[in-house]
Amino acid sequence: MDPHDGDPGPANTDTMSSKRSGSMFKSMASIKVNSLIFESMARFPWPWMLVLPVIFAILAGVGWSQDEIVETEVANIWIATSGDYYKDKDYRLSLLPPGTSARGGSSSFAAVASSRDGSNIFTPDRLEEIRTRMEATESVTVKYNGKTFTYQDVCASNNAGLNTVYKFPCVRLSPMDYFQEARWFFDETDKLTFYSSVIQEQLVKPRIKRFGTMTQTCMSTGATSVGDFCDDLYNTRVEAGETLLLFADLGNLGMEDPCKICVEDGFEQSMEQLTFLVTSLFQVLAAETQKVAADPLNPNAANAQASLADLGAILQRMDREAVEDFYLHYVTRSLYATLGVDDYMNNYAALMAGLGPVCDGVKGATQSPVDCARTVDMPTAFANLLSHADHEFSSYNTAGFPFPFYSQNGLSPLFFGNEPVGGSGINMGGILLSTTAYLDLENYATPADWKPLYANGETLDSWGGDATWNALAETDPVYNWFMGSVRPLTSHCGNQDLKGTPEGSPGADTIAGIMAQSTSRWCTQYNTPFEEDAELTQQHFARMWYQLLIDSSSFLGITQGESDPYTWTTGQGCPYELRGERPKYTNATEEEVLLVASTELYYIDEGESVGQIDRRLLIGGANPPVGDYNVENPLKSASSMQNIYISTSPEGIQNRVKNCNRPGGSIDLSYEDAEEVLLLFKEEFEEAWSAGWDNKNAGDVQFTGFFDDVGVIGTTGRMLEEITLAGGTLMGISFVIIAVFSAGFLASADLVESRALLSLLGVGLVLLSFFAALGLAIIIGIKINVTIGWTLPFVLIGLGVDDMYIVILALKKNQDRSTESFVAIMKDVMVPISMTSIVNASMFAIMNISDIPAIYETARAGLIAIVFLYVVIVFCFPAYCYLDMIRQRQRRYDVLVCIKSKAEPLSESEQNSARRSGRIMYEAFYKPIMITKGPVRVISHISIFVITIVLGAISIWGVTTGKVGLGLEVRVHY
Repeated sequence: MDPHDGDPGPANTDTMSSKRSGSMFKSMASIKVNSLIFESMARFPWPWMLVLPVIFAILAGVGWSQDEIVETEVANIWIATSGDYYKDKDYRLSLLPPGTSARGGSSSFAAVASSRDGSNIFTPDRLEEIRTRMEATESVTVKYNGKTFTYQDVCASNNAGLNTVYKFPCVRLSPMDYFQEARWFFDETDKLTFYSSVIQEQLVKPRIKRFGTMTQTCMSTGATSVGDFCDDLYNTRVEAGETLLLFADLGNLGMEDPCKICVEDGFEQSMEQLTFLVTSLFQVLAAETQKVAADPLNPNAANAQASLADLGAILQRMDREAVEDFYLHYVTRSLYATLGVDDYMNNYAALMAGLGPVCDGVKGATQSPVDCARTVDMPTAFANLLSHADHEFSSYNTAGFPFPFYSQNGLSPLFFGNEPVGGSGINMGGILLSTTAYLDLENYATPADWKPLYANGETLDSWGGDATWNALAETDPVYNWFMGSVRPLTSHCGNQDLKGTPEGSPGADTIAGIMAQSTSRWCTQYNTPFEEDAELTQQHFARMWYQLLIDSSSFLGITQGESDPYTWTTGQGCPYELRGERPKYTNATEEEVLLVASTELYYIDEGESVGQIDRRLLIGGANPPVGDYNVENPLKSASSMQNIYISTSPEGIQNRVKNCNRPGGSIDLSYEDAEEVLLLFKEEFEEAWSAGWDNKNAGDVQFTGFFDDVGVIGTTGRMLEEITLAGGTLMGISFVIIAVFSAGFLASADLVESRALLSLLGVGLVLLSFFAALGLAIIIGIKINVTIGWTLPFVLIGLGVDDMYIVILALKKNQDRSTESFVAIMKDVMVPISMTSIVNASMFAIMNISDIPAIYETARAGLIAIVFLYVVIVFCFPAYCYLDMIRQRQRRYDVLVCIKSKAEPLSESEQNSARRSGRIMYEAFYKPIMITKGPVRVISHISIFVITIVLGAISIWGVTTGKVGLGLEVRVHY
């Protein structure tokens, strides 16, 4: 369609001039500029039609394709950007390392479980429902870039010491930890870590060593006593037959307790002194051995050379940790006798009551050196237990047998000897540090006074020729223990049955059964080597034996790879005992469950790291209130409980998944990828926990949850995003309504006069300019917030369409479809369009005075949109109007522009009549209801008045009674 086809041209210039002779005065410069713009638009409409839409489309595409276009932090919407708080926040953000998020730190998920009927949540059935939901939630996985991530990848902590990442359960706080059933998440790896890093490192090693200090230094009977600080505690436990509970006491005593003070101070001093002496001892031994090795005339030179290598290896590993390791096993040896003496005497008497006559018979027949006494006294029992600890290590039965009834380390028949079976394999029965006397270590630094006990008076002889060496050094626990670290031993951990009397002897089968029942089987698959020989060191097997001794039923009663914090308690937490277990809710009554829930609550470490957990944080709707109930006044009911799950930061995830212990292999993640993983996890974790929260038939327990916005957005951020974008549907509906009504009001039965397509194009340009304005706002850093999303589209689109109407209606009234009339009309409509745009822009500009982001960012986005709407209505839409005017001049149909009307042009009166009949919406609906006199108009006016009053009243009521907020109570029922 030629835009100049049918143009009357200059012939109408005078006519138009006369018609506009009464126009308002305007400056000549303004008239000239406007004329040039619209004349150019009439001469070359296509550039004006296309340039702005293309630019706006690019701005909209670039802006709306940005990441994080929606503001998801409440603080960035409603917190003022002036004042001390904002300055402090801004300063904190300035200190963040480059490339990290302002959301750094650990994130928490509040997982709430409430009884739907408001009654007691602590019933066996409801607790099982909660446990099942916890298991399902903690098993959630997410996929990102082809990789699968689990809760272990994102939780705040999943270790219990060095090199245990991914080998221990994730930290979480839950009232379910009251009960043993909460142990479902402890797998075999976790149990092994619990054994090695918790039991061994936090209980066994520190407390046994301090037990030695308590008995030797802090009691009046100790060898290095400094007072009776621990006498009362020790005697009370021993007299009550609770000696083992001293280990729990050593952890539970307050730091202000005199016994605790003495033990801690004494331990530090004794370890420093012992480390110095042991290190000095082996340094002197190495120096003296070097002298022998350097003397080619000394017959022991070759032996000394070999010994130097061993001493060098010992000294290379010599430090306080190695000395404390020695002290641990040295104390364990004496503790074995101290704790076991009573059981030894009782078990010995019970065994000999039945087998004493057999022992007599074997002794008489074989001349065995066995002692067939029916009982033993305490000193003998004590000595026999120590002898067992010092005895040779046994791969036949590692646990062995403390009664001296065998020979050949258990390979002989019963009663064929007077030795125990098994032992540590390192003799520590001599005087501690007796080697220092042999070397005269005290005077070594003073040559004139130094007098070692060398047999030849000149050089060391530790290779068999010096009886004094054999008497002092070879029996020294320190020397034997450390030399055991370089002495090889081929053996393994074994569990074979102890032998009975020889086959064929009277009662052999019965006695074999008795001995099989008496056999201890300490070894597990986790004891290396197990059931197959391997060459290691004496010290390795000695450690194994003492460790198994501590684990045994007569000591701690713990099983490596099987016990966990729920089935084996340390006694650190007040409700628990050493070697105890947490209660079960299965098959318990409601009263029994409530009684358990009335005690103090501890994490699985029984308070070692986080202390007693504040129940006010985790238990809700309690009767009596939290703090008022206890075991004497137990809890009667509680309507809800809350679990706290803690996630790490994106940076923490980056570091975590690089760990070589990660199941499935380590992964390299960028910070942005880690953020995405955490975001996906938060969504999936919350969905898994809250599944069915709004379904009344989904069990007795309602599950709701709330993730904070630390690290990446959580519940509030996602809700804010949902609310911000939730207007999309309403927005779309409003746009359709605007388009339909616009087309309807400008449609006509006369398809030439109709302007439906033009109105739709105008609405489209208004929408494009609005979204382009928001695209530019996003590009310059203004995120779409809830106020922008729920106000600007509905307000500004209407303003833009209103300006479009001004242009169309002005052109519609003019029947002279010449270029000059088009230019003149457009110059006229510039005034109202410019005025409304300036007023609207000024309003938004004034709003920038506010320091509330919700206000000034909305104002800035609105100001950009006003400018874009003005530009598109003034510099783009008129070109479309001009082409539509040409269409009408060429008698082409609206919409179907390729079809021309074959009817003759109407006269002016006929055109007016047709125009009136073509105004469908006005003639058919508005005029008869609102303008034409009669009862219909009266009824419609009264109805409108009543509706206005009702809506006004409802508005006043809503404003005065409504709650302000985001409706978070919908998500968290607590």
